[in-house]
Amino acid sequence: MQPPYAKALILGSRAYAPRIAAAMTHAGFEAVVSSCENERVDSEGLAGLRERLEQFAQQAGGSNSHFAHLVHPGTGHWSERPELSAFCQELGLAALTPSARCQTLFSSPLQLLEFAEERGISHLVASFEPVQSVREVLAVVREKDLSFPIVLKNISHGLGFGLMVAKSEEELALRLPRWVEELREVSGEATLFVESYVEAARAV
Repeated sequence: MQPPYAKALILGSRAYAPRIAAAMTHAGFEAVVSSCENERVDSEGLAGLRERLEQFAQQAGGSNSHFAHLVHPGTGHWSERPELSAFCQELGLAALTPSARCQTLFSSPLQLLEFAEERGISHLVASFEPVQSVREVLAVVREKDLSFPIVLKNISHGLGFGLMVAKSEEELALRLPRWVEELREVSGEATLFVESYVEAARAV
């Protein structure tokens, strides 16, 4: 029995997209791979994503009330971005992702933490005011009477590259400017927020 989705577009990195496509083909889908390395998530990257989805929708043909052509985000940036789900909905495609509303909430660590704050859930955020410079970070540290180490997170990223621990004011002044430049190169923005540091903390 054929699945309700006739064709499947596979996004993501070249390392994993062909594997996903092979699995989808085995399941009975007609898989199409459209992957590239180091995809940007700025306005240029979004325009490129929209163009690829439009081309796929046109080539795949129309959907109907019984099936829609499917888009698999792979393991790249688009698997965590709400724009993919929104674009697919506009184009009559079915995205294998949570809803755009759900992804919008979870796409920004700060927005998610504000959601927790509104519901009385404990967190480590020192201030919900975004910061970008050493001066602004130190203003939060002094206003909230924090002590070093402190944690800085980029609004567009959660863990890994989007997180920096500054153990002293001197280290903050030395590392922050370069880190902000690198964040802008990767994601197109570098808007940060400050958290208290907890020794041996683990992300859940």
